[in-house]
Amino acid sequence: MQDLARASWPILSPAQKRLVDLLAEAAFEEELSPTQRARIGGTPSARFTSLPEWRKTAFRGMAIKQLGFAAPDALRQAI
Repeated sequence: MQDLARASWPILSPAQKRLVDLLAEAAFEEELSPTQRARIGGTPSARFTSLPEWRKTAFRGMAIKQLGFAAPDALRQAI
């Protein structure tokens, strides 16, 4: 998923990038228990932003695949 995200991210429009980030934030939030959310604090966006880059990239890759933004050309460039 990280290769997919790295290859696709540069070719996405700003609106597509925001949509991918919103879906990635939601996926990350689903992984957290209410206790973890309370302990970390902040908004869903702030919690996602505080993740290490490799985790954000993985969540973005899943979101890109789910949304169908994975352009075949981008995948070829990643290889």
